[in-house]
Amino acid sequence: MHKAKNVLKGIAKNFAVSFFFVAFFAFLFFLFGEKQIKPYFSLASNLSYSTIKKENTDISFDSVQKRLLDYPNYGTIWATLKIPTLNLELPVYHGDTLDLLRYGVGHLAGSYFPGEGGGIVLDAHNTDEYFGTLPNLPIGGTIILDTIYGEFTYEVTETKIIHQTDEASLPVKTSEETLMLYTCYPMHYMGLTSERYVVYAKLIGADYES
Repeated sequence: MHKAKNVLKGIAKNFAVSFFFVAFFAFLFFLFGEKQIKPYFSLASNLSYSTIKKENTDISFDSVQKRLLDYPNYGTIWATLKIPTLNLELPVYHGDTLDLLRYGVGHLAGSYFPGEGGGIVLDAHNTDEYFGTLPNLPIGGTIILDTIYGEFTYEVTETKIIHQTDEASLPVKTSEETLMLYTCYPMHYMGLTSERYVVYAKLIGADYES
């Protein structure tokens, strides 16, 4: 029994010594090697960003049939969201993965596009850079979606806080074209939350590109 205890103590001691040296050399590596490795991290970041930021230029819209003839590729920019009251102007991506939301607003795949007459669902992070100031947007406020096939203007009609599982409050099928902006709530909270802040807006103007 005494021998077994000594063996365990020896293993623990060796582990502690090994951990110390690994941590020490890791510290030296980052201390003296930071300038050497930093450009590679920067390059990887730029490559990822340039890949995601690809824009669509070949989308067309049938204003008679009220539908897109060509849809944007997943992960590409197809519009700019403008909220003058909040001084926001953000790129809109088709898709809403966490990777895409690092750079702008996500468009829920399966929801409609401007001009198609249904529910358009857009989401972004709850920081001031993105949707963190949505509670400051008043009823009657203006939201503009400047797409590559036309500019669409919406008027805010309602805001509310919903549970994250309340899919009925983010309907795709609507009686009139409705733009829905949503983000995690409370605002500026870091981490997962169970509530969402939603802004609802109706279409009040459309200017199609010829």
